Amino acid sequence: MAMKNITIILGENGRGKTRYLLKIFENKKNNSSIAVISNSLINKFPKIESRKITQYLISSTHAQTNSYESFLYGEFNKIITPLNINSALNILEYIGFEPFLNIVQKPNYKIKTNKDNKNTIHKISIEGSIAAEFNQKIITKTANSEYSEYIQREHSFKINKENMDGINEYSRHLTKNEIVKEKINIEDDLFSTSFFLMKKGVEFPLSQASSGELYMLGIGLFIIKFITGFDNNNDDAIILIDEPENSLHPKWQREYIQNILNFIGKKSVDVYIATHSPFIAIPNNIDNANIRVATISEGELLYENPGLGLNIEEIYYDYFGVLTPKNRYLSEHCESLLKKYTLGIIPFYEAKHLLEDMKNASTDTLQISFIESVIELLFKLQEKRL
Repeated sequence: MAMKNITIILGENGRGKTRYLLKIFENKKNNSSIAVISNSLINKFPKIESRKITQYLISSTHAQTNSYESFLYGEFNKIITPLNINSALNILEYIGFEPFLNIVQKPNYKIKTNKDNKNTIHKISIEGSIAAEFNQKIITKTANSEYSEYIQREHSFKINKENMDGINEYSRHLTKNEIVKEKINIEDDLFSTSFFLMKKGVEFPLSQASSGELYMLGIGLFIIKFITGFDNNNDDAIILIDEPENSLHPKWQREYIQNILNFIGKKSVDVYIATHSPFIAIPNNIDNANIRVATISEGELLYENPGLGLNIEEIYYDYFGVLTPKNRYLSEHCESLLKKYTLGIIPFYEAKHLLEDMKNASTDTLQISFIESVIELLFKLQEKRL
């Protein structure tokens, strides 16, 4: 399996995380295939028309809108082919659905025989309105005989890993759909498409999935489209992700890295993620990727020691200068500072400065009182030395 390199860039606002992603974008745009996933309220990546650059500008709040659902329908229609169907089913499985998809196509048109005994076709959506009379077309008896039942019937295609007949039937249906449209001279869609998912044996429409599920589903479909669109032998592949945590539940943040790796599959890709989220920065039990955590120092990446074993409390303090109210890291870090001072590893002024920084970072009175007592203990240790 090809190794993936994931760099997680942490830091508070203004440290230059997005600027670093933009620098990668500018330096690599001419000789690499780049996918940009921007979740920021203000997208800072330039829009470039290029075969090598694919952009996906979205946030999980957008996932709650009708336009996002329409976007997903469009992406599903592009990806639901015999070649890619397994990847699409895998995405559903990765984010908690069953590997099942029901594609339902309801008719948009109805065929009637008018008073002149001619067959006419018109849109169901405007049936009964004044416009209906002016938006109908006469079709031949032959076309009516051959296609009437097909045009006016609901079509359903159930697809799962055990039975792939549905995808082949759906492909044949799409081919026939284009032939019929040409025969009867209709440019609009003959059918309205709905997708139904399944979880715990219950089938429901795509629109009823949670915003987090829709958000991750959209990203998965986007990445599949990107991965299948470049030549892995000739192009370096890079995915740049800006602020993926925006409006994303902590559960999805914890699973974000693993989901991205699942979406990428066996391809070799370099991924850069700029984030404020400690949940994203602590992926668990991942052995098929090289994951590094970094911050920005003078416009360049400063990598964290890979052996430190970061926890959430440590990340909050080290990268964002914030002490959480219930912070196990606080006591462990204070104990470590006293031990280092006692052993002569760090001088008194450095230990005192670090403790005062932690005190200033806290808003919790119990934490502040605890740190003050540690500082007092540090002074007593110094007196004993003197």
